[in-house]
Amino acid sequence: MSDLLPFEGSSVSLVVDDDRVRARVVERGAGQIDLTAPVAPAALQRAGTADGRLEFVAERGPCRLLGAATLLPRSDFDDTTTLRVRFTHDRPGQLLLQRERVRATFEVAIDVQVAGAQRTTQTLDLRGGGALLRGPLEATVGDLVRFVVNIPGRQVPIEGDARVARVTDEGDVAIHFGQLTETERDDLMLAVFEAQRGEAR
Repeated sequence: MSDLLPFEGSSVSLVVDDDRVRARVVERGAGQIDLTAPVAPAALQRAGTADGRLEFVAERGPCRLLGAATLLPRSDFDDTTTLRVRFTHDRPGQLLLQRERVRATFEVAIDVQVAGAQRTTQTLDLRGGGALLRGPLEATVGDLVRFVVNIPGRQVPIEGDARVARVTDEGDVAIHFGQLTETERDDLMLAVFEAQRGEAR
């Protein structure tokens, strides 16, 4: 069984004192993971080093990795505009729950095109493989849906095709996403996992 660690290029959430930022793994070494991030958590900005955790999605589901984060000097790298953080750890990540069960109440605007009509609605919940959309929508089970959705923490929207899997008595529509890239699926799973953590508080 491989260690539960994020792969190079994958999205992670860096959490320090419940301040959460989206980051990306750029390099992995023994006991350390280098990240790039648009900003650093406030406590890390103040202290330069802080205990924290990474949350990420592995093949087997969402994971948490405990350790310490350190801001690296921009002058150490060719690209001085990019913020880099080194996360050190002395054990592998912990598997938190099974991937297929990752689902949470998650409201975000989503553009959909179904049966020739285009409109903007909201997701009611979200999971790695699909979403429940606020209806009513003129859709029946099996219809092809084109969607565009902006996920918090992601710079570009996720778009693609989905199929209508279910229409509720209230007219809400469950869709199942078609082919997503691994990065898109990971970003979706992270967003759902973060929303689920918020529900548990």
